[in-house]
Amino acid sequence: MINLPGENHRLFWPLFLMVLALGLALRGWIAVTDMNILLDHGLVQDDAYYYYVIARNILDGGMASFDGINPTNGFHPLWQVICLPVFAVFDGDTAVRVMLLIAVLCDLAALLLLYLVISKLVANKWFALLGMGLLATHGAVIRTTFNGLETSLSLCLLLLFLWQFLRIYSRKSETLGQLPGSLRDHLLLGVIAAFAFLARTDNAVIVVVCFVFLYVPAALRGQLRSGVLVSLLIVLLVSPWLLWNLHHFGNIVQISGQIHGDTYLTYKAKVDHPFHVDLVRGTLRSINPVGNIFKKLFIPTGAKPILGYLFLLPILIALFVLRRKDAYLKQHWHYFLPFVAGVIVLFLYHAGVRQFLRGWYNAPAMVTTIIVLCLLCESFVRTRMEQAQQQWHGVSLIFVLPLLIAVIVFHSPYRYLKPPKVAHIDPRVGASLWLNENSSPDTIVGAANAGIVGYYTQRPVINLDGVVNENAHKARLKSELHRYIHESSIDYIADHKGSIAHLCAENSYYTCKEMDNWQKSTYVMRVIRKP
Repeated sequence: MINLPGENHRLFWPLFLMVLALGLALRGWIAVTDMNILLDHGLVQDDAYYYYVIARNILDGGMASFDGINPTNGFHPLWQVICLPVFAVFDGDTAVRVMLLIAVLCDLAALLLLYLVISKLVANKWFALLGMGLLATHGAVIRTTFNGLETSLSLCLLLLFLWQFLRIYSRKSETLGQLPGSLRDHLLLGVIAAFAFLARTDNAVIVVVCFVFLYVPAALRGQLRSGVLVSLLIVLLVSPWLLWNLHHFGNIVQISGQIHGDTYLTYKAKVDHPFHVDLVRGTLRSINPVGNIFKKLFIPTGAKPILGYLFLLPILIALFVLRRKDAYLKQHWHYFLPFVAGVIVLFLYHAGVRQFLRGWYNAPAMVTTIIVLCLLCESFVRTRMEQAQQQWHGVSLIFVLPLLIAVIVFHSPYRYLKPPKVAHIDPRVGASLWLNENSSPDTIVGAANAGIVGYYTQRPVINLDGVVNENAHKARLKSELHRYIHESSIDYIADHKGSIAHLCAENSYYTCKEMDNWQKSTYVMRVIRKP
């Protein structure tokens, strides 16, 4: 093995600290940017405000509810728990910024963990630095992972789980058929897995797939002790959340996790599309999000998602070719494969089966792609240096630095922080302020996209897409949403144009009268009940 540059290179640690500081500075910049710009560019998602409103209602009335009327479990518990002390002390935009600063700390930990993960998979630490740099500075990645939601916390804990999993799983070849790692290592893996699940419950898919690779072969050899103890530990840690869901809502899966793409279809459309047709259609639809991930990673301007496949195909070819030629890559790819399989299964579940894929759901897939890229780049450079018998210590530096510079230049987060050409208040905030000024305190408001309106409106706001409202979800499933709106005594509907067209469609219960709008994007509609 030739002498590759790594942590002992005199420039390595200065660049390491520079990348870390840059990642911290970019996220800190976002956290203190004008709130209207953050909302305008989606750097704080509407769904993030569900957590904030629920936290206020828990503190005010002791009930997990978005509107103070309907109980909800439409949240991931760990991030919701973190919200509570913040909203016990702060309110308004200040509380939102404190949550963003907590997300900054989670992202900072994720950067360090990504470096540790890639360091376990590559021989040359410069490529671990490359991976950390991509996560630290890539604008599209930052926008996906840093959004006021639980995404930063979830990604941090997923990477911690992957690091601990690799510590155990990579020893397998050295233990001659025995389950690798000490019992303490396995119990620690179980604790991390439980917290990753509580941070975002669909992480269970990735955890289960990794556990199948680790514990099923051991169980077939009669080595059950570690797997059983880890499973019991996880059940012990997550059972309070699951039992609370089962007791209050009759299902261990929270309402936000039950939303399916056909929730928004009419009853006739659901009958016309039975499950097997729905599954095929959803799987085909998942092709588009795959291309979208690679488009965002590689193409700095707007383009069709199909162009992302121009980058996916060579990556798959390179992985196939290099894995066959490079024994080191083949071995370490085997260590990483269980996690990759889990991410793929999770992605296909959301995109193909559930047909409900939000942008931030792509965070695990994006980070997995970054790790794969670093493995391939490291293998390419290392094998070429070995073949040429080179001792050039600068080759990795010259390979890595231009890539990082290109990311900073072509995928800068600044494009998501540009103020609008004409200064304006966010339309959803504007609608909220209008309702505060022009409606009575006993007014009830409805909104499908209810987070921001619910946070800034000083009136009860009922969620109508069912993400944090089980009753609205059931009404949608029965195609009875208009009746639900009527029976809920909703006085106003505040939402964007697309939702208004659906919520105010012709029905036998009420009509809508436009009261005001902002930039023709967010409308306040008066609900007039029919006799």
